Formats: sequence, structure tokens, C-alpha cells
Amino acid sequence: MTKRIAANERRTSISKTEVFASSRLALQASQTHQIDMHVLSPILNKLLSARRSKRIKIIDVGSGYGYLAHQRFGANDQLDVIGIDINPKFVRFANEHFGSNHMRFVTADIEEFAPSQPVHLIIMMQVLQHLREPEATVQRYWRFLVKGGYIVARNSDDQLNITYPDSQNLRYLINETNRIPGSPDRNFGRRLFSMFRPLIPAPNSLSIHLLPQMVTGGTKNERAGFFDEMHGFRALYAERAAERTPSFAAKKRSERFKKISIRERRRFKTDKELFAAEVQIFASARR
Repeated sequence: MTKRIAANERRTSISKTEVFASSRLALQASQTHQIDMHVLSPILNKLLSARRSKRIKIIDVGSGYGYLAHQRFGANDQLDVIGIDINPKFVRFANEHFGSNHMRFVTADIEEFAPSQPVHLIIMMQVLQHLREPEATVQRYWRFLVKGGYIVARNSDDQLNITYPDSQNLRYLINETNRIPGSPDRNFGRRLFSMFRPLIPAPNSLSIHLLPQMVTGGTKNERAGFFDEMHGFRALYAERAAERTPSFAAKKRSERFKKISIRERRRFKTDKELFAAEVQIFASARR
């Protein structure tokens, strides 16, 4: 991973913060692959069976660096995938590394993008909490589906995050993250059902899945990787907030987040008896 990220930084001239984001998103895409495919595989099988030799059109909303789309769909050339992201550096990176004759990435505002023709599957993985109008955006993309098409969203919820032995420091990180100005809603997952239920026209089916990610024992790297995915971003949120609106309180919070993150990551890495889990919430609607 280190060599790839270093090469990526040279080719796309991304900042250190963006290198961190790229590394974290690569880790997240890998660690959520199994639970994503638990939801996506039956949908893809149904679509491919119904379409037979015809191609399946997919949109990955908020595709970032392209890791997720590549891991979920890259091996199947019956799938025509478009990833959309507002950041041109992310899109350039994705096209350089994962672009193919059936997968491409485009720069666009998620809340304004419209495909040239209806599609069969739209995925929104950990995206909705970043949008200005998530409800309106889901309704808008709902209209882009063919009859029988699917939209799938995944979000986490910090209140469904458990660790044993517990730690007051980790609880502070989790609870304080949502109080950071400009931080996306870390309890967004609970909103998915209420967001999908009123879709017009009404879904032919609507499913909610709660699937856990967890680490039980494992290697040092596995435990550290779990911490990085679930909690590594929190110090970055605090640091960005301190940069946007400098103040003594924001600076002290950022420093505290960094110290706790270093300490807790070390605890995850060294404690062989540690149990940690977070539940991911999926909403899957069929038009």
C-alpha cells in the first residue's frame, strides 16, 4: 500500500491529507467488501438473470478514488459502471487506476448529475450524510432507474458501535465527533428507512439490513486496521475544524483528538482480547 500511495501522490499531485483519505478509503472498501456483497450479490444475480446477455448499467454515487466500484464490479465486464464524484483529483486517480471499457469515472456535482439513459442499479455507500439535501437527492436518483431497478444505500451509526473492554477516551471520540462544526452526521444510518419509505412512485420492495463489522482477536494489523476505518478519521475532522475557524477551544479539541487517537490505536493493536464491532445499515429499494 505504501508504494502505491506514494506513486499515486506523484501522478495526481494530491496533498498529504488526500493521501490519508485515499489510504483510508482503500481500507474501507476492502473491509466492507463482504457485507456490501451480501446485499449486492443477490441484486446483481437477479438483474443479470433477467437481462441475460444484455448489459447492466450502474451508477456509483460519490465514487471517490474508485476503490469500491473496482472491487465490487471491476471483474464483471457485463456491468457498465459510471462513478461520479465532485473532486476532479479523485476522478483522475480513479480513471488512471481503475478505468476500463466498462468502468469510467466523471467529475460532477452529485446533486445535479443526470445519466444519459435509465440505469439498473444505483449505489450510495457512506455518501448521503455529506449532502446538502439527502432526501431530495435519493428521490432524484430514484427517477433514473428502470422499472425493476434498485437503489442501495449504506450508512453507519455511531450509536451502534461497541468495544470491550470499553474506554472513556474512545467514548469521548465517538460522542464528540458529531459536535465538531462541519462534521457529517455520524448517526445517519438510522434515517435510511424514513428516507426511502416515501419515495414516489412507491418502491415495489424495501429492505433494511443491519450487518456487523467486527474484530475478535485477530492480528495486530487487523485490529489496527479496524481502528483506522472506524475511528481514524475523527482526529482529521477536528483538525479541519480548527483550521476553518481557529480558536483556542478548537485547537485544544484537535490536540486532544490526536492524543486519544494515538493512544486508542495502540490499545487496539496490542490488546489481544479486544472485541470491537460496528453495525452498518443498508437500505435497498426496488422500483
